[in-house]
Amino acid sequence: MTFRHIALKNVWGNRRSYTAYVLSGIVMVCVFYMFAAFVFHPDVLKGNIRGAQYVQQGLEAAQFIIVAFALTFLLYSQSHFFRARTQEFGIYALFGMTPGQLARLMVYEQVLLSLVIISFGTLFGVLFSKLFLLALSVFLEVEPPIAFRLVPRALLITVGGFFLLYQVVNLYTVYRVLRLNIIEQLKESRKPRLYPALSRWKTAIGLLCIGGGYGLAYRADALTMIPWFVPIVGLVVTGTFLLFSQGSVFILDKLKRSPVVYAKGTWLLTLSQLIYRMKDNARMLAITSVLMTVVLSASGTLIVFYFNLKEEIVDHNPQTITVYERGLHSSEVVDREALKRVLLEHGAIIDREEVMVGIPVPFDFPGLPERTGMIVSNSAYNEHTHKMKDIDEITIEQGHVAFVYPYQEVQMKMVNEGETYTFDIGNQTVELVMADQLFGAVTTPKYAATFLFVVHDEDFEQLRRLVNDDELFVVYGYELANWEESLDAVKAAEALVEEDKDKYFSQRVESYVNMKASSMLTLFIGSFISVLFFIATLSILYFKLFTEYQHDQQHYEQLRRIGLSDQDFNRITALQMIVIFFLPFAVGVLHALFAFKTLSNVLASNVYIGLMWVVAGFLVFQIIYFFLARRLYRYQLARH
Repeated sequence: MTFRHIALKNVWGNRRSYTAYVLSGIVMVCVFYMFAAFVFHPDVLKGNIRGAQYVQQGLEAAQFIIVAFALTFLLYSQSHFFRARTQEFGIYALFGMTPGQLARLMVYEQVLLSLVIISFGTLFGVLFSKLFLLALSVFLEVEPPIAFRLVPRALLITVGGFFLLYQVVNLYTVYRVLRLNIIEQLKESRKPRLYPALSRWKTAIGLLCIGGGYGLAYRADALTMIPWFVPIVGLVVTGTFLLFSQGSVFILDKLKRSPVVYAKGTWLLTLSQLIYRMKDNARMLAITSVLMTVVLSASGTLIVFYFNLKEEIVDHNPQTITVYERGLHSSEVVDREALKRVLLEHGAIIDREEVMVGIPVPFDFPGLPERTGMIVSNSAYNEHTHKMKDIDEITIEQGHVAFVYPYQEVQMKMVNEGETYTFDIGNQTVELVMADQLFGAVTTPKYAATFLFVVHDEDFEQLRRLVNDDELFVVYGYELANWEESLDAVKAAEALVEEDKDKYFSQRVESYVNMKASSMLTLFIGSFISVLFFIATLSILYFKLFTEYQHDQQHYEQLRRIGLSDQDFNRITALQMIVIFFLPFAVGVLHALFAFKTLSNVLASNVYIGLMWVVAGFLVFQIIYFFLARRLYRYQLARH
């Protein structure tokens, strides 16, 4: 029998252990080819598809992520397979196989597996690329849809790239085999498993790390998110590893020693088994939990940004069109009657017109040095708040002023209530008492209209007399009822503005349309990557379970001899598998909840609905995967 025949028999004999590994690899290759088929599509390279360059950049970045993740996943998988087959390698050595021959055998196995994965992955990639291109055509609003083609360059890069990747894994395997001390490994495999040592202080440190990370995440906002990111991640990851390796064992040991457990049938046996499993698989479970957190947080964030896009755009651009004029009766930027006429001619529906007259005023606050704001009347401010759901009317007393900071997501105090502030208006200095600081824009924040100072109407009239009419700053706002479909109308209106004045004309429609398209595309691509990560994460759990089945087989056979029934056996294995499969998911959900608390603080909105949809979707997928894995695992144990 040749080495090739032995390699083939080994792969076939371990097919159940390799199932998840092979399927995950096929999905990676399939997704990579679909992305490459678009990136190197002739119509994309020739520039015939509008917006394709942005998609191309996104898919190229996604391909890099896939390759990096695939390499990590393959090396980690091989490490588990390698440890599980130590006894098999020892038998080969006892029969006279040299380390070089053993390495050669392993290379044959890996080449065979890689050819199967690459072949089927590329085949499915070609088949599904038609649907992928149709979906991208919808997102990019391309007519006619992007034509399906077999892209030779994409095929070459996919097949060649992944084959090279698997050879890197082969080199790693050869390195491990050549360093293997067979005799020591055989002795190690025969040693009885010692009861895991418990460490109270490591458990306490793990709890402190998790608590510290959660505390920082709960308090983080737009200003502190970036500097706190590394400490939060470091604390949570460290705490997760410590709690899985020590905390879980500590809790299970306490439960096992509880008198209540002894009266609960097979609970004592179940907990004893779980203690060993948790200790042996602590690193794998911690890694899986972190991956689950990444998948849930990334997917949820993409959904939140997509569905909150309109709200965010409107919050930062309260009017569809905003025109800024210097002078009370000035029309230097655009003829406003002509602007309304063009809008109506192109089918736009003008819902309301708003005007805000302000007095430009320089100010210098901590955090906002040497800026120019605008003093406006209380009534003008309140008129602009009527159609805004998150901004309320205010009442300002004479001699007082309220400072309006336009960005709700940055809850940073710039002023002190009750303190007197001086303002230079015209040739005079005016003192006003700070009543409050408000958050949220009532006009599109640009130029002097970025920061508002709201005063009593009578105070405003008195201050207005201190400056000439041509020094006033006037903001004209036009809200369109059908603004989402009015891009052509808005662009036609913008064409009325001279080039040197276009910076004083602002509209939100174009940025909304572009951001909506890019967000849909990001969500589409991100969903592929998230599902890929999720499948690979579940695969780690699957093949970790199946690489230990021989030990479990011997253990349960001994228990059957002393009277363990099939019903008890099924109950024990089911509970252990539930813990192994769903505990990392539960921890990932908990981590993601605190990550979303940070996101909620940054966006100043409720973002948990998006996360709940993601959790529900992945939970359904995980439950299906669990039942399939449990069925295969029980079959594997029962057939011997």
